[in-house]
Amino acid sequence: MKLRKLQGKLKVEHHILAGVRDLLETLLDSTPAIRSVIPGVIKPVRDARGEVKVRVTVPTSNGWKAIALSDGARQELFISTALSKEDLEHVLRRIALANARGSETPILNRDRRHEASCPGDLVRGQAGALRHPLAKGTQSE
Repeated sequence: MKLRKLQGKLKVEHHILAGVRDLLETLLDSTPAIRSVIPGVIKPVRDARGEVKVRVTVPTSNGWKAIALSDGARQELFISTALSKEDLEHVLRRIALANARGSETPILNRDRRHEASCPGDLVRGQAGALRHPLAKGTQSE
């Protein structure tokens, strides 16, 4: 039985939170510098409502640990990459912004100058999670 998806980069042996799988698939498709993503422990939390939020937390031996918040729970994500924390957060912001806008345009084909100067850029919310400033937070997936 094959336990990985997307060219062997996303481990799908266990459950992945609603909305997080789409974000991870987009992340892996648009960022060749990411070697793999391994979803980890899921725990229920009260403040994980609305759009998917991902916060990069601590470095690991081969990349970064991140926390994804969605659907009333948090899930650890272990991201194997050589990217810096700032670069990884920038990629996650671009993907979240594209999802918030409902964009059909692939992220790789966008002009990077436009992304860096976009007035609708994401801001840090409670607990440092990235979110779109115009999002209401009541939308559930």
